[in-house]
Amino acid sequence: MSQNNVRTLSRQELRKLWMNPEDERIHMLFKTTAKLGLRNSEAVTLQKKNLDLENQTVEVKNSKNDKSRTVPIPDNLLEELRIYTQQLSPQEYLFPSKRSDSHLTPRAFQKKVRKHSLEAGLYPTGITEEDVKEMPYEERIMPHSLRHSYATIRLNEGQEMSKVKRLLGHESIQTTVDQYYHLKIDDLKDAVNEIEI
Repeated sequence: MSQNNVRTLSRQELRKLWMNPEDERIHMLFKTTAKLGLRNSEAVTLQKKNLDLENQTVEVKNSKNDKSRTVPIPDNLLEELRIYTQQLSPQEYLFPSKRSDSHLTPRAFQKKVRKHSLEAGLYPTGITEEDVKEMPYEERIMPHSLRHSYATIRLNEGQEMSKVKRLLGHESIQTTVDQYYHLKIDDLKDAVNEIEI
């Protein structure tokens, strides 16, 4: 199943999701993933040493195709990251596992997203975690939904596809076009109805 078929969240839904978690670690994991457009594995393996808070960037490692990229940290995340990381040593993971000396696993991240999406009311009332597991892929909220929402919101706000490609770390513009071209077509559908000929 293509990753671009995951559910896209609105800004309001993203805020509901990251305001709900039980601890600061999960809150920051959700917020950092959504505001930087990270893949699941990129987010959970971030270390303090990957952050350059002075230059407002993060070096994203463990990326697809074993390539790293540098992503700017938005102003509305910078101070919160600064405070959150004050207690961490440079080698420490930003989102450590509570069960080992390593980072939170991608599977644990997926479980956290599922649990907190339900608690935040992002699924219809009465839906359980087991129900979510049985839902069609495109209706589920997954860690990739945060990344997909990041790209969708940027493109809907008029950001150039080439910039979104670089932010997402896509190797080819074609990947970005294939996943998000439908957004631009929807814009054109609205545009043709704006002016009658």
